Amino acid sequence: MMLWLFFLGGLTVFNIFPGLITGFGEEFGHRGFMFPLLYQIKPWIGLVIGGLIWYAWHWPLMLVIPQTVEYPLWQMLLTWIILALGSVCTFTYLAYVYVKTENIFVASMAHITMNNSAMSVSYLAVVQNQMLANLGTGLAMIIIVAILYYKKELDVFAQYFATKNSHRIAGRAT
Repeated sequence: MMLWLFFLGGLTVFNIFPGLITGFGEEFGHRGFMFPLLYQIKPWIGLVIGGLIWYAWHWPLMLVIPQTVEYPLWQMLLTWIILALGSVCTFTYLAYVYVKTENIFVASMAHITMNNSAMSVSYLAVVQNQMLANLGTGLAMIIIVAILYYKKELDVFAQYFATKNSHRIAGRAT
C-alpha cells in the first residue's frame, strides 16, 4: 500500500513544488533562452548541441546514483552514449513543446510530468542494471522524436523561427 501511495504521490503532490523549481528553471534557461540562440546558428546546433549541453547539465545526477555493482568500462561508456542520445531526443521533444505552444510554462509542465512519471515508475521497478533503465528511457524518447519526425511535426521549428525573424525585421522597419 505504501508503494502505491508513493507512486500516486510522485505523480501529484509530492513533486509539485520541486518540479516547479527545476522544471521551470531548466525550461526558462535551456528552451526559452539557449535553444533559440543556438537554433539561429544552425538548426542542428540548436537541437544536437543544445541536447548535449543539457546532457552535461544533468551529468552530476549520475554522480549521486549509488554504484552498487562495478560495471565493465564498455558498459559504462555505452550507458553514457545512451544517456547522451536520450538527452538530445528529450531536449528536442521539450523544444518542440515550447515552440509548438509558444509558452514556456507548458514546456515546464511537460518537463515536470516527465520527471514525476519517471520517479513514480521507479518506485514500482527494481532495476538490476542502470544501463537497461537508461536504455528504456532513451528508446522511449528516440521513438517519440522519430514519430514527430515521421509526421513532419518537427517542421514547426522552421515555421516558428521564420515567423520570429519576420517579426523582428518588421519591428526594425517601423
